[in-house]
Amino acid sequence: MDVAPGEIIHMDEHGATKFPRNKLSAVYKNCRAAQDMEDKDLHDVRNSSTSAEIRDILSGHSYGSKKKD
Repeated sequence: MDVAPGEIIHMDEHGATKFPRNKLSAVYKNCRAAQDMEDKDLHDVRNSSTSAEIRDILSGHSYGSKKKD
């Protein structure tokens, strides 16, 4: 990966990505929203009692849209 001055690099067990420093606030906001959705899904899965409930919790949404309650 080529990296230029002013770029932010994020690396974890899934790989690496980079983005311009001036996008850091938006990246953080989007990551926080994704984490909040995953936390809610995990809570709901832990409190479900059937496989149908789990399928419903984990299907039908993406990180680009809010899950409706």
